Amino acid sequence: MDNTIAGDYVTSIGARIVRSVSGFDAGDVLVQSGLDPRLFASEDDDRVRVPYMLWQLDSGDWLGVGMATVGYGGTGCGYSRSALTRAGASERVAHEIVRWRFCDAVDIDDEDTWIKTSEWPVHSRSTPMVVDDRMVVLFGDGLRSIRSFHDNIYSDRERRNAAGESSYPSVTQEAHLEAWLHFLDDAENLPEWAQGPRTARVFRNENAAAEDGFTATSASWGRWGQATHPCVVIEQGHVQLWGFYYRPSDTTEYLPAEAYAVLSLANVYPTSLAERDERVARPWSRFIANFVTQKDGLPDRIDISATGTQQVAYRPSVPVTYAG
Repeated sequence: MDNTIAGDYVTSIGARIVRSVSGFDAGDVLVQSGLDPRLFASEDDDRVRVPYMLWQLDSGDWLGVGMATVGYGGTGCGYSRSALTRAGASERVAHEIVRWRFCDAVDIDDEDTWIKTSEWPVHSRSTPMVVDDRMVVLFGDGLRSIRSFHDNIYSDRERRNAAGESSYPSVTQEAHLEAWLHFLDDAENLPEWAQGPRTARVFRNENAAAEDGFTATSASWGRWGQATHPCVVIEQGHVQLWGFYYRPSDTTEYLPAEAYAVLSLANVYPTSLAERDERVARPWSRFIANFVTQKDGLPDRIDISATGTQQVAYRPSVPVTYAG
């Protein structure tokens, strides 16, 4: 709801704000609220578009405040303060919420409960895309716009923070894949949409991934963009993590080393497959492979789970388009 009418709407229905979550980064707002990302799915594409301010009303309902901005001295922040006061918040409370680049006013009437900071992002977990009814997270060096899960993508931010440039984004200390896995590991606090057994599917080649519908294209290249395909997919509940890494130069190896590292992090490690790749990577095995065509009998796709029988449940009906 547009910020020019949000406040008046709250008072018109006789409600009041009990909690306000706002941030300079929409991803922080989404994670902090705990809401289902699919609530914010765009009707035009597979993006999740979260307002920079969310209010929880005394009815328990949430209200997204469109065009609200926080954390700087611009006109947009003035509109945000106005929306809060028109909804019944005091001038002081509205000013205090809007001045921070992240503020969770857990109990809007008790500032001792507030979580606030001038640094951002607060959360490392990236905003997923929505395809059909599933949430898809892309990672890996195979996508030029997305760094490897183990890279320090905030090195420049860390330098700026050390120099006292506090308005620059903070270091979250955790790459988004690791943040997603830690979230999915927290069984006691998982929302319904992330509950379920964890299964991984690995692909020997891009053709197999394409046949199963796992395809991504860059929005920057439009219809000329080259499709790319993950070599590893991790599924839990309605969440899928797609890992893109360059295929091994040694064609006798099933997966790249980075894929094994990801599977290890996710606790779905294919020990027998890894040991097999280690054997074929030995110099003598590679030497023989140069002269003798070998068929190892392995399928182009393998599902990995704790039970050994679980399979990936969801296969996308359309390609995913990512920014980059």
